[in-house]
Amino acid sequence: MRVLILNASPKKKGSASKFFSTVLKCFLPGCERRTCALRGPMDYEACLEELAWADAVVISAPLYVDGAPGHVMEFLERAEIVCREKKLSFRLYALSNSGFIEGKQNALHLRIYEGFCRRAGITWGSGLGLGGGVMLYWMCILTPLFLGINTIKVIAHAMTQSLTLRDVWGYYSGAVITLLLCAGFFVCAGILGSSIRHGRSHRNMYTRVLVPSLLFLPVADLFMLISALCNGCLPHRMFRRVK
Repeated sequence: MRVLILNASPKKKGSASKFFSTVLKCFLPGCERRTCALRGPMDYEACLEELAWADAVVISAPLYVDGAPGHVMEFLERAEIVCREKKLSFRLYALSNSGFIEGKQNALHLRIYEGFCRRAGITWGSGLGLGGGVMLYWMCILTPLFLGINTIKVIAHAMTQSLTLRDVWGYYSGAVITLLLCAGFFVCAGILGSSIRHGRSHRNMYTRVLVPSLLFLPVADLFMLISALCNGCLPHRMFRRVK
């Protein structure tokens, strides 16, 4: 099975879409894989040339205003022409992640790819909609870091005094809980990976970071505020009334 993965986030660094597609690769053993960046018009030709090689194509893209990013829409228009002219027959899968907590917020985004398949004569495989994508991304990124730090602490503890199971749980409980909060993504990614490997289609799946909404909302607001400040948006500009 030859799998082409298109990372369609416009970000050059720190892309959650790229991270999620990288995790998906772990569930594609035995597949020949190629990855292409689809950040803008400058990448169209390279990505279009790879379509003929693939048995399966995976588009990983963020949700922008309840739909696909603008450059992805333009790419799909060009890809539709190529698929018809060359009579391509790959199966399309999609990963959509949003900043909203509800995974089903990605439903319209995934339907865009389904519509593309109907127009281009391509088989729709399946889509995975992820809610709380940015939080999910950072939880997955930071957990291995904290695991490493706590492992050093466990070794240091064991060298100075006896180590009990309660001590070990105290060091690793936070990481275990974090992984459980991300469990929905890993389970769905495994199912999607199995479908890709076996060339199957199934219904779209939706999951989310398993954090209560009442906790997610203030944390997400705080994160967006910090992100805005880091990008030079001062508080008096963020809260001023637009005329």
